[in-house]
Order: sequence, then structure tokens, then C-alpha cells
Amino acid sequence: MESNAANRCGNCVRNEIDLQGEIKPSRPLIQCKQCFHWQAKSKHWVAAELESRELLALVLKFVPGLHKGGSGPRGGDTPMEVVEAGWIWTEPHSKRLKLKLTVRKEVLNGVMVQQRVQAEFVVRTIQCDACALSYTEQAWKAVCQLRQRVTHKRTFFFLEQLLLARKMESKILDMELTRHGMDLYFGDKNTALQFLAFLQTAVPMRSKTTRKLIAEDRQNNVHRSQWSMAVDIVPLCKDDLCLLPPGGGGVQGLVLVSRVTAVVQFLDPWTLKTGEMTAAKYWKAPVECLMRSGDLIPYEVLDVELIRPRRGEGKGGRDKAQREAGYPEGGNGPSRKWQLAEVEVIKSSDFGVRDVTHRVVSHLGHLLAVGDTVLGYDLGTATALGEREGGWRGMKHEPPDVVLVRRVDVEKKGAKRERRRLRRLQARRARRAAEREGNGEGAGVRGRDRKEEVEGEEKAEADFLAFAEELEEDFEMQALISREESAARQRMAMEEEGEGWEEEERGWEELGIEGWNDGMVDGREDVQ
Repeated sequence: MESNAANRCGNCVRNEIDLQGEIKPSRPLIQCKQCFHWQAKSKHWVAAELESRELLALVLKFVPGLHKGGSGPRGGDTPMEVVEAGWIWTEPHSKRLKLKLTVRKEVLNGVMVQQRVQAEFVVRTIQCDACALSYTEQAWKAVCQLRQRVTHKRTFFFLEQLLLARKMESKILDMELTRHGMDLYFGDKNTALQFLAFLQTAVPMRSKTTRKLIAEDRQNNVHRSQWSMAVDIVPLCKDDLCLLPPGGGGVQGLVLVSRVTAVVQFLDPWTLKTGEMTAAKYWKAPVECLMRSGDLIPYEVLDVELIRPRRGEGKGGRDKAQREAGYPEGGNGPSRKWQLAEVEVIKSSDFGVRDVTHRVVSHLGHLLAVGDTVLGYDLGTATALGEREGGWRGMKHEPPDVVLVRRVDVEKKGAKRERRRLRRLQARRARRAAEREGNGEGAGVRGRDRKEEVEGEEKAEADFLAFAEELEEDFEMQALISREESAARQRMAMEEEGEGWEEEERGWEELGIEGWNDGMVDGREDVQ
């Protein structure tokens, strides 16, 4: 037996030292009963799921006895170190949270003792300040009124996913859907301005801010105002068919909207020439949108023949024909992202019934094969186009009968698979509205007819399903949402580290623990 500073064997030291006794009765954990956020500090609330790593990191800061030395006769002022931490399963409705901890402490002249202990917390529910403020009349200080004059709401569903990815839902007091957009209410002007700055990086838009004086106390020089920010989003969406005049967006003639970010990006599906247009340029000379995604018709592919690219084609490269067509040197050249091909198609409704085929040039040559289904615009029978005054500006030839837009993955669409689960921003607002209506507070508030309301909800639900299907096939959109989620997690981690804690709840750095997070265990243990 080796000697130690305590002059005792290991069994005697373990019998004499009880680290469980130094874990004092824990304080209650505060959770909001509306948004289910957890109170980290008096005015700071964080979102965390039950038995998650985020909640474990928060709860460990509240375990008494870890941040200070024990009060026993041999505890001294040496704090305990956490070697391993995990959850013990409890009934979700029991309002109890239990932790299993492996802790280490220096006792008896430098002897290290390591034991397994437990800590129990009682969950107490209250209402956080943000939820309480949302029930107060005229509690909002700023409102952002988003509008896009289109027949669908896919743009707003995309913004909704970006807001949820950025963890901004807790800053929104309320949301109201309108015919052409939504109204978002905020508790202060600065939060609304931050949201407006985020919008400028996500969609092409213009805004106008107005101020309304609500109350005024001239004697004390106190004013209370409400700010309204009207936001107009460019009414162009992905896959729209537009007609650009010469000099508009770097391309001209019939083009497809290939992508919408802070600018609108166009693609000429017959030359692969690309261009873009800013919001300021659009509002000076609005672009004519001929057909939208709701006008797409399914076609069956009968034959595909790739058009071999000529030498010199590519981004910035030009040949004689391209120079005559006005392709600038070093930019707006044919995109390498697409491949031209001659495609023979027939309407899905005419397949096997009528032998009316169309042979067109498409930019989807690298994606299409015989037997595929592709969505396209039927310009030959489109009554909305009719006889155009002034002809087709910017086009040297008549438009084709069919414009192919995107391929349809029939196997994925028909298969029953687990789709990406999309959260909804208005779910919490709908529960609040139902609670108010149940209390008799919502009677007679809405002025529109119930039938129109039901039809609007059904239309919005259909638009959301269409957006979910589009999101599954758009990897660029998925990557953007994933990047926003990662950036939000990093931002929250940096804010939590920067805020620090009170002196009596010192951080883990002061305890000298290295890599304590690596020792956490997410598994659960049943205790009899």
C-alpha cells in the first residue's frame, strides 16, 4: 500500500468523505409556460429541449456546491470538478429534473476523491417578459409590414424558415397574415431595425419608415411612439417567366428567374446567358412577368439531343456569334451550370391521346432523359399573352411554343418518405388566438367573413405544401437555411460566454476544468 498525504487507505478516505452531502438543496428551475424557454438570468431566457446538451450546460451552472468549496469540516474552499455529467430519466409531467454527476475534489492535504452524486431540480413555471408583453394591448413598439404582390406566399414561407433558423422567433411579439403578406410586431425599434437589415440580405426590397405618436408627457419630456416599416418585396419569384427590355439585368428577351436573393438573377434558357437586377433598378423600371409557377404544365420527355458546346464557350468566353449577339467580354457569358439540348416533349394530358409534340431548346440537357417528366410553360395556347402591343421587345425571333423550366422527380414525389420537418412561426400565435377566443376576447375582432378566412387558410396551406416540395429539391435553399442555423448556434454560444455569470455562480474556467463538455453523457439511466 502506497502512502499518501492523508495517511489513510482509499476505503477509509471514501467512507469519511461524502461529496453528496456537500450538494446543497438545489434552487428551482424557472420555465416559461408559454414559449417553454428557460430562465438563465433575471432577464435572460434561453431555448432548450428536455434532456438536451444545451439544457445540461445550463443546469450545471445551478448545481449548488460545484462552484464553491463545501461547508463541511474537511471541505475547505476547494471546488468540485465535474468529470462526467448526464441525465436520469424522469416522468415529463413530474416537474423534476435529475442529474448524475461524477465529481472530483481535493481533500485531506491534497488527496483527490472522486465519487458519483446526484442533483435534483424542481421545475417551476411562470410567464416570461416577452410572453407577458404580447398579451398587453398596444405593447408593440414597431411593426414590419411585409408585402409581395403575387398569388402565393412561398417567399414568406422561406423567410419564415430563415427567421426560425436565426432563432428570431422569440423576439417577435405577434404575427398577422394578410392577403399579400404578413405583419410582424416587435417590442422595440432596434429589434425591428435588425430584422429589416436581415431582410435586405435575403430578398430584393424597398422600405419606408413612419412614426406615430401614441402618448406625450411634455412636463417630463417623455414621448411614446410606434414605428411602422412598410416593406415591398420585388414581385418576382424563382421559375417566373419574364420579358426584359434591352439593357435590363444584363440580358434581354424572354428569361427565367433562376434565383432570388438580395438581387434577382435571370437565365436565358436558349443561350445560357445570365444576368441580375437589383431592387433599386427594378423599381425604376418594373419587369413584366408573363407567367408564374402556378401556370406550369407537366410534359413527358420523348427525346433528348445534347447540343455540343463550341470552343470558347463558358464564363467570359465569346465566339463570333456571341460577339454579334452582344455578349460582353469577361462576364454574362453562357453559364457552365446548365447544358443546352434539343428536347422533344408532349403534354402529359395528351400522352397516348393526341400526337402533338414540341421540339424545343432547353437549358436542362444535363438533367433530362427519355421518360422523364418536366414542368414547362405553354406559350402557344396561353391566352394571357394574346396579341402584344409592340411585339416581343428585345427578341429577334418569335417565342417558342414551350419553355421548359424544371425536372420533376416522380419517384420521390410519389414515395412515402420522411420529409424535412419544417417548423411554423405562426403555430404559437395560433394557440394564443385560440386561448383568447376561448376566453371570449376574440369575438367580433376580425371583420372579414368566415368563409373567406377558411379559403385563405386552405390556399396558404396548399402554398406551404408546394414550398416544402420545392425546398426538398432545392439544395441551395437548404444549404442557406443550414448556414443560418449554424451561424445562430455560434452567435448564441458567443453571447453566452460574453455575458458571464454572477460572482456566486462563477464560470467553469474559474474552476480549472478542461474539456468538461466532452465528458457529458446524453444517455439516460433508470434509477429504482
